[in-house]
Amino acid sequence: MTRMAVRPISLFLVALGLTVGCKSKLANGAEALELPVTPDATEREIEFEGAGGVKLVGTLMVPAGALDRSYPCVLLLSGSGPTDRDGNQPMLKTDTLRQTAVCMAAAEIATFRFDKRAVATYASQWPHDASKYGPFFSWSNHVADAVAAWNAMRKNGLVDRAHCGLLGHSEGGVVALAMAERVRPLAIVLAATPGRRLDEVVRDQLLERLPGQVGPDRAKALLAESDRINARIQATGRVPSDVPPELRGLYNASVGTYWKQLSRLDPKGLLRLYRGPVLIVNGETDVQVDPVRDAKALYTAAQDRPSGTSDIKVLPLSSHNFKPVKSDKDPGFEGEIVPDFVESVQEFFVQRLGGKVPDTQTEVD
Repeated sequence: MTRMAVRPISLFLVALGLTVGCKSKLANGAEALELPVTPDATEREIEFEGAGGVKLVGTLMVPAGALDRSYPCVLLLSGSGPTDRDGNQPMLKTDTLRQTAVCMAAAEIATFRFDKRAVATYASQWPHDASKYGPFFSWSNHVADAVAAWNAMRKNGLVDRAHCGLLGHSEGGVVALAMAERVRPLAIVLAATPGRRLDEVVRDQLLERLPGQVGPDRAKALLAESDRINARIQATGRVPSDVPPELRGLYNASVGTYWKQLSRLDPKGLLRLYRGPVLIVNGETDVQVDPVRDAKALYTAAQDRPSGTSDIKVLPLSSHNFKPVKSDKDPGFEGEIVPDFVESVQEFFVQRLGGKVPDTQTEVD
């Protein structure tokens, strides 16, 4: 049997792919460069310093209207891999975060979103020695970058420092939980966020998808190989050199430190430490994060806390990226985010941070 190149759609893939674009310039060394005003919002680009002095760039979007006041604000955190501020990767465009930002602006809430350090526009800042990729792209650096983004966001004069929250999509939800104790957000939305450890989620993904891609015998062998590789990473923090071709997209050389650190985190345990209000949102047809094993497990953990309100929304015919689908066979990458997601998130943050739920549905295209 011919072996196929298997590309599991893992939440935690940290492939260092290239993305189209160029570095943004700042005017006269200023912290922010104001961008054109759209009918719905004003965008302002902000450069800030992440972990290890890496220069990162993001977009602050504020509601259309007067710029002589401050707005409640939400930091938007993207999923795994080389994901940019809009929620996109090379050859994968969803615009989930950009569309979410527009919908928040319609509710009179500002947002800040940024390009992660794995986005190729930062390639000149990556280590020249590939053996240093592991520490550079570590989980701890990703969390520290998010904390730096939060601090940069709150320093902007258009942001009401006392009324800020977090929204994390997929892996970004785990980042939100990991940073919550340090930044103390007023509220958190966990959007399609895993409720289990990394190794558990990835093993289930492989167990479900490999047989249909390579056949049952090869799938059994690859699952055993994945277990072996994971054990080696846990012991050494490095990816072994003999990864089967079908698994190299998942276990590339840069993920050792990241994988080891993240595999030790239990999202449910992190959530129990947060005492504020939390909304858990998941697509019913999400094929990456399970509505029961992940979303409902998180909700149960949230209810176990001594304080802090919690709610859960499982949205019908909604994908992992909160795009409309007809079934769980539809990848759900394209189109506008579903109205149920928009309404749930708007109402949650307006009640906790301020703003105003719009009277009509927001256009995001």
